[in-house]
Amino acid sequence: MIGTKTIKLLQSLQKEELHRLGRFVRSPFFNYSRPLVLLFDYLRRCHPDFPEKKLDKKRIWDKVYPGQPFSDNKYWRLCTNFTKLAEKFLVALQLEREPNEEKKILIRALGNRNIYDLFEKETLRYLHDRSTEPFRDTEYYMDKTRLHFDYFFHPITNKHTLDDGTLLELMRSIDKQFALAKLRIGSELKNRESILSKKYQADFLEELFDKRFRELLSDNKSFRLFELLFNLYAEKENTGHFLRLKKEVTAAARELRKIDRSLFMTQLINYAIWQINLGNYRFTKDALDLYKISLEIDMIVEKGKIEEAVFGNIVTLGCHANEHQWVEWFIGEYSPYLGESVRAGTVVYSRAFVSYSRGDFDNTILLLMQHRFSSYHQVRTRLLAVRAIFENFLSENRHYEFLISQIEAFEKFLRRDDLQEKRKKNVYADFLKILKKIADHQLGAKKKKSHEQLLLEIQAKKNLTLKNWLLEKMEMIGQ
Repeated sequence: MIGTKTIKLLQSLQKEELHRLGRFVRSPFFNYSRPLVLLFDYLRRCHPDFPEKKLDKKRIWDKVYPGQPFSDNKYWRLCTNFTKLAEKFLVALQLEREPNEEKKILIRALGNRNIYDLFEKETLRYLHDRSTEPFRDTEYYMDKTRLHFDYFFHPITNKHTLDDGTLLELMRSIDKQFALAKLRIGSELKNRESILSKKYQADFLEELFDKRFRELLSDNKSFRLFELLFNLYAEKENTGHFLRLKKEVTAAARELRKIDRSLFMTQLINYAIWQINLGNYRFTKDALDLYKISLEIDMIVEKGKIEEAVFGNIVTLGCHANEHQWVEWFIGEYSPYLGESVRAGTVVYSRAFVSYSRGDFDNTILLLMQHRFSSYHQVRTRLLAVRAIFENFLSENRHYEFLISQIEAFEKFLRRDDLQEKRKKNVYADFLKILKKIADHQLGAKKKKSHEQLLLEIQAKKNLTLKNWLLEKMEMIGQ
């Protein structure tokens, strides 16, 4: 059996990359071992699935060392050497994607070999080239710190004749890197505190906003955005901080490195959804706007994939904002990026949700009943189905039996479902019990006392799913 690590490395390669690995393995500069070439040729034919029966170590041995008696030590040494070779290839690919890293390594190599004139020339040229880029963030100042440090402390650098600017710039770069790195990490801790209701100790965060750092980073856009973000966490009820930060992040999005674009957008979206969950539905459009901007700047699709949860959030927010036509476009445009195992179910559910949001309950039910959903989608599809059937029931009592049968089928499914944790199952079970009570109440005499008791029961439930929807239906019934 070949090592799991080796298989994972090879599976990460696209077809063209695998072809290039073949040339890499055959290059006498990187490899002069014939058995490693034979091992690659065998493994290449197993890509990308690598069936277990083809990875038997005796079978591999016969392909690499035909006619030789098997040696366990020699076999695993071969596998280890091949893995190291594959890792070197991945490093080479990564350097192609990060030309700045390749340039920095070259500069260090020139410095280590005491080719001082070239080392100095390339260092100054690289610093100049980086200064023309739009980013002034942790990575930018980290590069400046390393380059200024290596330049100043190189044994051949004449420190007595060197301008003071190099040393002073080194000090400023260290301070700016420290501040922006702390703010980036600290903002993530604040985000976790908000989501998980936990408290973290983060030293020096408050000091980063004192006069000294304000003067040092007065013209730094990233610093200004982090300051607004920390204000938002300090005064979550002050929605003005959110609106200002949203406006500035949107304007500066293309001047931020991807890691910071993602950080600010994610935390703004989390804040907007937090407000929506509190019942402040005017933030629905804000959250949708942020997702739209994220789509425009290529933040949603990562490595050719879109997370199913993010896809669902966008569909839900778009429907709640009554932008159904845009949502239908989004489903058609971005569903190919969903994982293959969840794609079909997610698309059907999303289209059913659009129909539900438009008030077309019959089409909602039809879409959900016609598709065979995997266990992954069962809970939410059943939840949407009973809501659509209930809406039809409110219009015509003849849908009562169908509604009750679907509620009971859902309850039976929850009792048998092993995927959901008990707490979540109880939340859904409570919803179904109350929905059945509302249906029975609607079908029978509408006594004011019974209506009030049912309202109180709903309001008393703290962790009741779709609580606002249930209260809305009770208000409709009471009219």
